[in-house]
Amino acid sequence: MLEVACGTGNYLEFLKEKFDVSGFDLSRGQIAAAKEKLPSTELFVADMADFDTGRQYDAVICLFSSIAYMRTKKKLEKAIANMAKHTKPGGVVIVEPWLKPEKFITGHVSMETNSNGNMSVARMGVSSKRGNISVLDMHFMVSSGEGVEHFVETHEVAMYSDDDFADAFHGAGLELELDPKGLIGRGLYIGSKPVAD
Repeated sequence: MLEVACGTGNYLEFLKEKFDVSGFDLSRGQIAAAKEKLPSTELFVADMADFDTGRQYDAVICLFSSIAYMRTKKKLEKAIANMAKHTKPGGVVIVEPWLKPEKFITGHVSMETNSNGNMSVARMGVSSKRGNISVLDMHFMVSSGEGVEHFVETHEVAMYSDDDFADAFHGAGLELELDPKGLIGRGLYIGSKPVAD
């Protein structure tokens, strides 16, 4: 199994118990953190639109809405086609989408906090929209007992319809099934690669 945009390897920690896993991410920092947790797992830095491992997998997965960083339909289609290229006949491509345009709430404010006794983190975000791009401004406050640090991250991620994903999966030669609930309520697109006659 190959995880596309694996981040710090949280999913891979569970999946490695039952599968032979590999993973990659565009962020060098995320991959460095993943390697600390998973020193014996194949992990590398790459872009989902043009990665090339030179092999095929039984399953290629892209979770936690990472596909939304493909901000144009052309890039979405390129990424799905690349995942399909790396999937064995009879294998699957599983993609967890970001929110649909009709589900996105402009001006939504979110807040999350966590503390472990040594460090406390608060994250507050507000959403806006530009065409099919959702803009998420995230403000972080972090304290480890020596003061409070504040920083901001802005994420721009694309919102696609079921039809957009269907075009991408079918264009990549995959038979598509939709799980409307998925892992956390955003659904899952499951593409099966046909076995040649």
